[in-house]
Amino acid sequence: MSHSFDEIISLENLYLAWEEFIVGKRQKSDVREFCLALMDNILTLHADLASGQYKHGSYESFFINDPKRRHIHKAGVRDRLLHHAVYRLLYPFFDRTFIADSFSCRNEKGTHKAINRFRSFAYKVSENHTRTCWVLKGDIRKFFASIDHRILKNILIEYAPDEKILVLLSNIIDSYETEPSMAVGLPLGNLTSQLFANVYLNRFDQFVKHRLKAKYYIRYADDFVILSENKKDLQELIKPLSDFLSSELKLILHPNKIFIPAINRRRSRQRFPFKTKSLLDSDMPKNQQPTNRFNERSSYPTNKPPTKSVVVD
Repeated sequence: MSHSFDEIISLENLYLAWEEFIVGKRQKSDVREFCLALMDNILTLHADLASGQYKHGSYESFFINDPKRRHIHKAGVRDRLLHHAVYRLLYPFFDRTFIADSFSCRNEKGTHKAINRFRSFAYKVSENHTRTCWVLKGDIRKFFASIDHRILKNILIEYAPDEKILVLLSNIIDSYETEPSMAVGLPLGNLTSQLFANVYLNRFDQFVKHRLKAKYYIRYADDFVILSENKKDLQELIKPLSDFLSSELKLILHPNKIFIPAINRRRSRQRFPFKTKSLLDSDMPKNQQPTNRFNERSSYPTNKPPTKSVVVD
């Protein structure tokens, strides 16, 4: 890791983080209050971090509909400023370690790029739609609520040898738990949760790409697809995928959201199979529903808006 703890907590970085954080939030009451003594607040935060006295504050809890009902936890302005300071220096480093086909919460990625990649893969596997292409669709159950703090910290240790950085990141990670004394879960709302989530699932991405040799693999947040011309090959991947998630990351492959639909040569215009509103038309039949988790499904939900990261700061 190229950046040091001193660089992360430097007054320069904290001020630059503030300039990024405040965009679009100047009229928020908590932000206005922080601004009343801005330099004093930044100096105090810097001093607390430098002396090791910083402790992450509590969260404000509320619900939003996105359109699914989501439980959001909002940190105080001081803590959210620190999140930005950490993110702006550590994100570029970690992003270089991610696979090219991970598309959520990354610069120059996102939904549109993921859709284009999916279409490109489908075109290649189906040989210009002259043969059937199969798509293994998987979903990780309650992903953010299930992220294990110990495992996440152990992953971070491999990248951040600076003990002070690890203590700081642990402070942020341990500031939230899905259930008291469970040491699991990251809050929807923290900017750092985006980064930690991708760091966590990068282990899974590397396993799929390099151990399972899945050439046509795409992940968007907690959803993923693998494309193949052979349905049986995809069926045989389900167990090792599930086993790895369970044993290495303590995550569960949702048993009711595993599907292997076909992109038929007669229906070459496919719907993007992630939690996002399709930007493509679909000619797939909509009356075929799975009777068990191994059945193929020929259509995907059409009424969901584009998935976006839920960040309140």
